[in-house]
Amino acid sequence: NAVLCLSGGYPEEAPAFAAERFRALPAGERPPLLPLNAGPDGPRSFFQVWKVPTVAFKIAHRAYSLRDPGFPALAVLNTILGGGDSSRLFGRVRDELGLAYQIDSEAVAWSDAGTLDVVATSERFEAEAAFGAIAEVLGEVRKGPLEEAEILRGKEILLTSMDFMRDNPHDIADWHGRRMLLGDGEAATSLDQEMG
Repeated sequence: NAVLCLSGGYPEEAPAFAAERFRALPAGERPPLLPLNAGPDGPRSFFQVWKVPTVAFKIAHRAYSLRDPGFPALAVLNTILGGGDSSRLFGRVRDELGLAYQIDSEAVAWSDAGTLDVVATSERFEAEAAFGAIAEVLGEVRKGPLEEAEILRGKEILLTSMDFMRDNPHDIADWHGRRMLLGDGEAATSLDQEMG
């Protein structure tokens, strides 16, 4: 239930060295996955009060697992929604309305479940307005449909960010390691293969 990913300018002998050390680990059978307890349907909330001048909040939605065929579409939607300065949330809530210091979204995926999270930080006295603006953007996306040009731009941004991973050995190792552990147990031979 472990995978070692080497990426970057490692010495030629590193894979053999790592394989020898891995063989020394105790062997065993992979335990079966416990059934996913999705919990009750409907909105839920949690509040934690700290004496600070800002408010941070996360709006989390159930979403696709890494193995689900719908995950690539979720990744594109995440990019459109909150993946950078040109995203809907950043443009509306931060740039246009000035209601948040920081705002973005993240598609989090495990082997059997996932979430689409919106995270923001705002001034205490602007938190209600910020939350309302976020809800408005989410409502617009939910009603859809998204324009073809926006989908194509989201795909291009996503592919470009994946291309930038080539310059970061840590990101490359993380990418392949997650797919081996949480996906179908196979790593793509290259980012080109993943990017199609």
